[in-house]
Amino acid sequence: IDAAMLAKKWSKATVIADHLDDEMASPYLTKLAKHFLSTKSYKEAEKYFLKANEQNEAVLMYIDIGHWNQANAIARAYLSEKEIHSVTIKQAKQMEEKGKYHEAEKLYLSVGETDNVIHMYERCRDFEKMIELVTQHRTDLVQSTHLFIAKQLELE
Repeated sequence: IDAAMLAKKWSKATVIADHLDDEMASPYLTKLAKHFLSTKSYKEAEKYFLKANEQNEAVLMYIDIGHWNQANAIARAYLSEKEIHSVTIKQAKQMEEKGKYHEAEKLYLSVGETDNVIHMYERCRDFEKMIELVTQHRTDLVQSTHLFIAKQLELE
């Protein structure tokens, strides 16, 4: 397998890896997955991440490319609820840092983190979106949120 990988004969490396038992193939599976990820062969990358017991990587790969259904399916099949929550929050924070607020919102909401979405929109000063979410999910805070936003805008 090493020789095939060094020679960039990826199809030969996969044939060899597929015929070895998982323990013998283990050191090569993540390398194969990362190669397929770099070539945008996502199904192949998924296959080798899962064989390498790197389910988190497969989930993150699909989240990164916006394939939410595949990410969710793998997460639900292989990860505990706690792991799903952790991976999702981590990815949502990365999306938020990149300014991809809509994607971060979807991720936060998918694990029930409504308050994180509201605070994200507060931090980026998208008060319209913030009020929309408070109205939908935290009706008890609508009045105080309006007052908060009014005070913020008054300070400017």
